[in-house]
Amino acid sequence: MNLFPSPSERGRTLYQIPTLKGSFFSLLGLLENEVKKKKKKKKKKKKKKKKKKKKKKKKKKKKKKKKKKKKKKKKKKKKKKKKKKKKKKKKKKKNEKSTCR
Repeated sequence: MNLFPSPSERGRTLYQIPTLKGSFFSLLGLLENEVKKKKKKKKKKKKKKKKKKKKKKKKKKKKKKKKKKKKKKKKKKKKKKKKKKKKKKKKKKKNEKSTCR
């Protein structure tokens, strides 16, 4: 059976012949359409639920990120202070060595 019949061929397909086969196929077609419609409705409902969940998750994530940033800044400041102290110590040692000689 041709999947994409031309208009002239279509008149002779199973769907139009009023036999048992034809009516069976047309019924199948109707059933398929109904099933598709139901699936579409379900998908729409699921999408709406997902959107709501995503919004809630995004809000939570933003709050967490802000907290992390603050912590990182504090750590950086501490590291800088430590580095400065180390540099000062090194300078002192160099100065002491130069004076000893």
